[in-house]
Amino acid sequence: MVKTYGAVDRRHRKRRSDAGRKRRSYRGKPVKKKRDILWQKRIGDKQTLKLWVWEKGTMSRDGRSKWNRRIRPFIKPIVYRFRMRIDADISYLTTKEKIEQFLLDIIEYDGEFLLMGFSNAKNRFHTKPVKICRVVIFNSREGLRARMIQDYRLWRYWFYKGD
Repeated sequence: MVKTYGAVDRRHRKRRSDAGRKRRSYRGKPVKKKRDILWQKRIGDKQTLKLWVWEKGTMSRDGRSKWNRRIRPFIKPIVYRFRMRIDADISYLTTKEKIEQFLLDIIEYDGEFLLMGFSNAKNRFHTKPVKICRVVIFNSREGLRARMIQDYRLWRYWFYKGD
């Protein structure tokens, strides 16, 4: 806890015994040196993935007016709104074309969307949402079409075959 300005402690505050040094263990496990870590593609056994779809939109006039007037000129007027949660079979996510078709079948209207999944994070929840890809759905002469414009981390998944 931060000390109030001018306050005096009655007794010493608790400190880590290894303060100022590198940690020997983290969450009960010994810490590896960076050169010892091998980043390999982890082979999973899941058949379905929990995914979120977020839609990109513009910030409302009222929302923009609530920002500090000095910061307001520098912020981007973009907000992402949660649209749906999907339990997707991994067979729909193996290639870029399949992902585009899968989102086109589910969403069925034009816009820009973020497909988000979950990672095995080292935080207290042991999970965190991560961006997988960005897909734009647009109108064309043939009807609605989808195009993946950015691939954030699909290469990490064992089922993704690439381009």
